Amino acid sequence: AIDTASVDSNTQFTFTLTGLAGDFTIDWDFGDGSAVRSDGGLSQSHAYSASGDAAVGLTVTDDLGQVTSFSSGFVVTNVPPAVTKPSVSAEGDTAVDGNSVTTVEGTEVEFVLDVPTDTDGSLTLLRVDWGDGTHRAYSGGDLSGPSLNLGHTYWEPGTYQVSVTAVDDSGGDTSTTVVQAQEVTVRGDRTVLEEGTNQLGLLLLLAVFGLALSATAYHIRKKGFSGDETMNEQERTRLSTLEQRMDTVREREELLEVAAYDAARVTTKLEDHLSAFKAILIKAQEVAAQETLSKLEAEEAAATEAETQRELDIAEPDLELLAERFHGTLGKLVETRTELGTIEEQLAYVLKMERDEQFEKLTELTESYESTRRKIEALENVRTAREQAREESNLMDLLSSKGPVVAEDDFSFADDDEGDDDEEFEVEIYEDEDGSFYYIDPDSGEEVPCDEDGNPL
Repeated sequence: AIDTASVDSNTQFTFTLTGLAGDFTIDWDFGDGSAVRSDGGLSQSHAYSASGDAAVGLTVTDDLGQVTSFSSGFVVTNVPPAVTKPSVSAEGDTAVDGNSVTTVEGTEVEFVLDVPTDTDGSLTLLRVDWGDGTHRAYSGGDLSGPSLNLGHTYWEPGTYQVSVTAVDDSGGDTSTTVVQAQEVTVRGDRTVLEEGTNQLGLLLLLAVFGLALSATAYHIRKKGFSGDETMNEQERTRLSTLEQRMDTVREREELLEVAAYDAARVTTKLEDHLSAFKAILIKAQEVAAQETLSKLEAEEAAATEAETQRELDIAEPDLELLAERFHGTLGKLVETRTELGTIEEQLAYVLKMERDEQFEKLTELTESYESTRRKIEALENVRTAREQAREESNLMDLLSSKGPVVAEDDFSFADDDEGDDDEEFEVEIYEDEDGSFYYIDPDSGEEVPCDEDGNPL
């Protein structure tokens, strides 16, 4: 067994193998592409650089060379990105005192926020909530720099909390509430009471001013306005125009309030959708991890069952199964032997065809050789016979001659006499395969058909 609980990315986690005793060689494979640690012992430490599904596998070899391999799946927990508190510099109407920032309504406050870092992934979203119902989001290339310069203006007095939320690519997020407990004091165009002002004198002045206004109003009610009636009409017209403008301004303010309310509702819905998306993403990761774990458990159970069945087969073999396998193997051998017999017959037929073809060619060559040899022998016999006849003719001419001896150069053979058409010579008669006869013409060397006595046909 391997303890794989609470494995965090970028954390040096120690895996410990239990339930094993004896002399073994253990090879560790952490499943993230890192090198396999050979002969690593019963305990190993390893850090994963990214979150998600993982599995650690072991190959155990005993001193007899027997090998067992198994693995254990788990989920590497995501490490959320680290968020730091934004800083504010004292400038103009903005004052900083420790964690408290004081400014004036309508004045832009400059914040500087360090871009958070994610040790086991990358940052996908950075959201700054200003505490007054508005926010600003950053993603993509906005997060490439080391820091962000953020400006925001508060239009109402009060105390606001600025919070920063970072989301990484593994779905982890970190929400850090910063500030500022900032007192927003109204100054500038409005009257601000300084410490040490004579409150009593101011009250007396206001009382006198109020009495004067009351007396004027009473005088107007009693006597009315004095002066030109045309002037009064102009004043009434101007007053009516001002009232119309005031009504228009109020309508615009109402429209702006409605638009602000709609924007706030849309923002709330977007936040709800984002939260739901995060929940769905986390649930999907949990389901995927559960499916992977179930698959690994099923594979391990199947391997264990197969190993158990193999051991049972070795210990108590199933004779019927063995007989079935034997008959199946025997049938395959018979089929293979039949195929070999067919191949041998085809090979024998091919060899016979080649042998017959070679024999036929050899027979033709033999017959041609015999025919040529007979022709050569016939020509030799004819030449020999002619030479003998020539010698006999010369000898007879010498013996019967009564005149002067004829010189050897003037001696002529009988076969050279143009008038001697009855020259005879011996030839050898040959019988062909079809029962016909022929002899070889000594002059042309051609076959001459004849009967069995040598008479040309």
